[in-house]
Amino acid sequence: MDGFYKPYPKEFYALNDLLPEHFLKGQPHLIINTIDFTNRCFNYNAIDPERKQFSDAIYRNVINYIKDDKNLVLRYIEEYFPEPQCEHYREIVDKFSKKDPGVPTYADKVGLHYLLVDLYHCFPNHPGKHLDGILRKIETRLAGMELRFRYVTIDLLSQQECPYGEVPWAKIRFYGYDDGIKAIQIPLDVPGKYSEEIIANQEDLRILVRCPDRIPTEKESEIGEGEVNKQGEEINPSSVFFSYLYPLFFDPKFDAMKKRKDLTGFPFWSFIVFPIYSAELAAEGCYGTVIGHMHLSFPDENERVKYLEGVGGEPDTSWDTLTMLILRTLLEGRSYSVVEEDSKSSDCLEDILANIGYIQDWKRVMVFASHVDTEPEFCFKRFPGKEKGYVEYGQVWANCKKEKDCKECNKGFYEKLLKLIHGHGHGNAQPFLENRNTIFDKDNCFFILRLGEILEPTILPSIEVGDIERYKQYILVFEFPEYTFYPTIRNSKERAIENLGEHYVKKLVPVFDRILLKKKVLQNSIRSAVSAIIGRNMSHNIGSHVLSYGPASLKTAGSNLAQVRFYEYLRQRMDFIAEICTADPSWCPSMNLIRDILI
Repeated sequence: MDGFYKPYPKEFYALNDLLPEHFLKGQPHLIINTIDFTNRCFNYNAIDPERKQFSDAIYRNVINYIKDDKNLVLRYIEEYFPEPQCEHYREIVDKFSKKDPGVPTYADKVGLHYLLVDLYHCFPNHPGKHLDGILRKIETRLAGMELRFRYVTIDLLSQQECPYGEVPWAKIRFYGYDDGIKAIQIPLDVPGKYSEEIIANQEDLRILVRCPDRIPTEKESEIGEGEVNKQGEEINPSSVFFSYLYPLFFDPKFDAMKKRKDLTGFPFWSFIVFPIYSAELAAEGCYGTVIGHMHLSFPDENERVKYLEGVGGEPDTSWDTLTMLILRTLLEGRSYSVVEEDSKSSDCLEDILANIGYIQDWKRVMVFASHVDTEPEFCFKRFPGKEKGYVEYGQVWANCKKEKDCKECNKGFYEKLLKLIHGHGHGNAQPFLENRNTIFDKDNCFFILRLGEILEPTILPSIEVGDIERYKQYILVFEFPEYTFYPTIRNSKERAIENLGEHYVKKLVPVFDRILLKKKVLQNSIRSAVSAIIGRNMSHNIGSHVLSYGPASLKTAGSNLAQVRFYEYLRQRMDFIAEICTADPSWCPSMNLIRDILI
């Protein structure tokens, strides 16, 4: 499944292993949603030891559901996934709808397991809808105000409290680090208006102070044209999510034959949400972009309030420590995913930037071959998912191939950027830690790296002389996304941008070194293979067809014995080299004493 990040086992299993079963006992139900920076969509990871045990019962449950509502599942897939992913899923669903749920083989269970990995746990949830979209929208506003938050309380409102169409409205409060009990003033959709408590619509992300006094419109209330189930009720593809996927996510033992029709029977209507920031700065705390959210789930608002009252009014700091452990686990697993990816280019720098979205979220990265260039040699940026064969709402990270003038992309900021880059010439460049590496205004924040400063064997042990010569003039320009939180409490904005940029670069260095090492191993392997083939070819063509006849001809002609032995030596030498390169040498294979030696 090209284009899809698979979080097994480096993310899903790693997070479950991080939190042992005894830790989870007595704690609220824990869910972690992570952001796939390659497309800026959300993936969900339920923390539950049972998730790692794909039992026969779970297999039968899923097969029964696919058999019962196959057409609805196919329509759900067609609604959310573009080609060719869509066709891949159709084939798999058709295959498993024909399986016997009563007698699963090991291969059947493994196959279905990975179908669910792709279809559900790796489902690219819409970043602009539901609670995920609300959080991202408010995080962007708070980042612009330089207000970092510690946790959020979310309470879903019932139909009686606030009439809704498909998904409930949410009552939300954000809390900071300075005073964990006093809520942050959140900017509303009306400019200049703020409120500690907001009401947000999960469908269109409207942010209001109170629930609108209205009833659902006809459009919101209607189910829409859809499949007719066995009871004659009209249902649409989204009911796959409400009736099965969501309940299964919360309860791996959920019975597929007891599907829910809507949200009213869901077990959790209240949450405490902790952001998982992507940069852990030793002296500052956690900042940067948000790589995911940790949800503590409760049946209702009363249970959530009771929990907070029991811990002194605000969550214990152990949850903050846990978010840092989760971050380290995610980055470690994703870093290995970058190295394991097939190389997209013979250029190691281009290769790491093509896969940087696994571990870091950037708006754009431009690579200038030297400080005098007026255009980047290549540039990676965000594209609408539809342009790259992905879900329409995704923001895919890809090489722009200079599809249009670079000045158009930077909207008037390009000249300022070029001026700073041209000032990075070797004659007047400042040391890396001096404030010559940032440029920003209210809409753009850039961090600039002279690549030559890290091209040292002490920093990159796998770097070779050829790589140093190739990259020593390169300048990289990283553009931060608008929802980045900078460590400005103790620093100026310029210094804060630089500190965060340096942190991200330091995290990239060991990944870049592993890619350089992979390239070196690959090159040596190719050289070895080519040498073996040439050696075997020479041994066969020259040793067998030329030199084997030479000694016999020389003997017939009465030539010198030394000449005869020399030609035999050359032939045996070629055979010896070919045997070393392409096969187990004759002195290495194991032999049977009686059959191979004595008889």
